[in-house]
Amino acid sequence: MTQRLGRCEDPTTTTTTPPLISRALQENLCGNAVTVAGREIVEGEGGDQILREATGADIAFLVVGHPFG
Repeated sequence: MTQRLGRCEDPTTTTTTPPLISRALQENLCGNAVTVAGREIVEGEGGDQILREATGADIAFLVVGHPFG
């Protein structure tokens, strides 16, 4: 998994669930800065933009958290 994350051009993480691992650890795993996307971005027009930008690119969308937290 970390090898695939390391190849990603634009890793993005969500803040819609409480994180189980820190953003610093996510960035360490990815080897790149991680963009933080809030609920407005993920569930609104920003989510569509993330998908459009993913066409032809190697991206990661990290959802690391507890869904009931």
